[in-house]
Amino acid sequence: VSVSGDAFNSEFTLTSAATGGLLATVKLDFPGGFLRNLTAYNLGRYKIEVYSNELSPLMLATFLVALEHRRETQRAI
Repeated sequence: VSVSGDAFNSEFTLTSAATGGLLATVKLDFPGGFLRNLTAYNLGRYKIEVYSNELSPLMLATFLVALEHRRETQRAI
């Protein structure tokens, strides 16, 4: 699985390293407004859309754990 993110780290695309096909998108869940966006980021709310059964639950969980670890590390700085 390869992962690419947007400039603001608010949306990530997971693609298959083998086929290049889209597996899933993971987005911060923004109900609306800049302040709410920051709140969503601090709470770690995500909207996940899975497009392929090639992405196993374990692979998705591993990505989310790494993402949360990164968020916590950035917040501590």
